[in-house]
Amino acid sequence: MDNNWKLVYASSDSFEVKVIEAKLKESNIECVFFNHQDSEFPNLNTSKLEAGIYVHEDDFENAKSIID
Repeated sequence: MDNNWKLVYASSDSFEVKVIEAKLKESNIECVFFNHQDSEFPNLNTSKLEAGIYVHEDDFENAKSIID
């Protein structure tokens, strides 16, 4: 993953995050689910939460509007 990805949603409920991920994919937004608890890279956990979704920065605003 390059530096053009932004955390668009994070929660301690990984199931909820997976539901949001499915919504974004249905809207043709490329996204990546990241479980921070299982990560070998704990320094990437800027949210201090368990799970998050990253989208390309070009899709960030559109993704936020879908989530909200």
